[in-house]
Amino acid sequence: MAGPGSCRAVIAVHPIPRKNGGQRECDANKTASVAKIGPADANTPTESADFSRAQGEPALGSRGKLARITRTKSSSLLDPVYGKPMQTNSFQAFQAPAPSPIESGGVSTHPAFFGYLFWLLGFTGAHRFYFGKPLTGILWFCTGGLLLIGWIVDLFFIRSMSEQASRRYHQGRIDQSVAWLLHVFLGIFGLHRIYMGKIFTGILFLCTGALLGMGYVYDTLTLNTQIEELNVASV
Repeated sequence: MAGPGSCRAVIAVHPIPRKNGGQRECDANKTASVAKIGPADANTPTESADFSRAQGEPALGSRGKLARITRTKSSSLLDPVYGKPMQTNSFQAFQAPAPSPIESGGVSTHPAFFGYLFWLLGFTGAHRFYFGKPLTGILWFCTGGLLLIGWIVDLFFIRSMSEQASRRYHQGRIDQSVAWLLHVFLGIFGLHRIYMGKIFTGILFLCTGALLGMGYVYDTLTLNTQIEELNVASV
């Protein structure tokens, strides 16, 4: 029985498989892990030193003395006898998704007010182009808002489309709503491009009637993306 000032040594012995004869022998020299543990105390739990952590944290014995542990370079530990991976508790860093401008108290890039305004021209798909939905915008334009049925139904989804667009696009020096207003009503004169800082193409649109209308169609399909690229580049 250990005295009050003595130390104990814990020896962990594991069987090692041998190929000759299929018998297993014990090799205590290679698998023993020795830990210094303080004086035994009935009120203080003790810990075995045959324990390792993936994070390389020191294991504490009784009365705060350190036990020898094994540090590993890989994220998984290998069994010292059989060479098989051992199960360890691992924690992965979790990064929450960035909140939308509305959730974080910021300003929406595509306010619902302008969505309702463009909805008045919704049989041409104007509100869908504004919210970054060019494919359905073309469908609305070619079918008169799905024979006006889709146009009426969209009235109840303006706020939802506004939130989706605000999550998708970033706020920046160029306001999406102002650019779209200039484009829809004065885009043939290139004023929206001048507002975006594209002076040369803005003057070109002014002199050629937006490249005979082809530039107007192109900007209708890609205006959100153009503004997004400029806003991200200016950050």
